[in-house]
Amino acid sequence: MADSTISGLPAGTQPTGTELIPAVQAGQTVKITIAQILDYITGSVVVPTFVDYEVPSGSLNGSNKTFGIANAPKNSNSIIGYVRLGGVGAFIPMIPGIDFTINLATKTITTTNAFATGTNLLFSYRY
Repeated sequence: MADSTISGLPAGTQPTGTELIPAVQAGQTVKITIAQILDYITGSVVVPTFVDYEVPSGSLNGSNKTFGIANAPKNSNSIIGYVRLGGVGAFIPMIPGIDFTINLATKTITTTNAFATGTNLLFSYRY
């Protein structure tokens, strides 16, 4: 390998940015371009931010079904809710589209059921 570099290109070759190089992403080896790496480093690629277990605004009073969150999720599939009825026991996952809907523009969640006082309601999402 005296005549090649670690990239596998012959020594003295000027990379164009389109060469595929191996990278490990989420435990999987994938091939990405140098241009994609540079986009990530220079900020051209938006990396999502995650919110875990946010307590939404809104009353848990047995009649309210509308709650607000601080940020607009990336899409309606990137959010999950958790409810603990009466504040006792384990949290139960809530499924978007079944247990609640979200208006991404207003950051408003509407639950299928109204939860009583003492219930814990949390949401995790990426934005």
